[in-house]
Amino acid sequence: MTCRRKTLPFAVLLLGAGLGGASACAAGEGLVAVDWDEPGWVAQARQEVEDYQNAFVACMRANRADAEVMIGGNVIGFAVTIDEEGLPIPGIEELLENATDTCGEQVPRPAHWGHSKDEQAYERMLDVRECLIAHGHEVSEPPSLEAWLGQSPANAWNLYLDLFPGHAASPLPDDELIALLRVCPQSGFGFLSINAQPD
Repeated sequence: MTCRRKTLPFAVLLLGAGLGGASACAAGEGLVAVDWDEPGWVAQARQEVEDYQNAFVACMRANRADAEVMIGGNVIGFAVTIDEEGLPIPGIEELLENATDTCGEQVPRPAHWGHSKDEQAYERMLDVRECLIAHGHEVSEPPSLEAWLGQSPANAWNLYLDLFPGHAASPLPDDELIALLRVCPQSGFGFLSINAQPD
């Protein structure tokens, strides 16, 4: 049986517990932070992402398109493109398109993925920077609040894109990357996308 993949137009990039075989890293297992006091929004972000992913996968399947979560949390939809006799199924692309559109409208995204650029969003980015540094990663100095607010969403300063420029392959093993993405959640604009499926 052959399948065709379609990435959701708003691919989401955090990995929730219990999906895609990633539960072993759900709490950042194996990561040791030094001088890192987790802000309250981080735990709430983890729960929001897990709820979102579960709801989106359920919605896709309810609309006859299978779905699963990849490393980084982007939800990928699948649809069978041939029938049992090896013939193309009419309307399969439209089915998948309709499923992604429907679920995009029905399932609210986590609040910290919002498109508003304000002081609160900037402070979350600084929190993520401190988290990454505490876990042994080198991250560039942040722009000032005024400079960041003046940047376009497409070019706004983002910690993970700074850490892995150009969406380059991560130097970290998959399980460590999953754990890092959960303990230091991405927030704001310019998410890092990694097309590798957890075991």
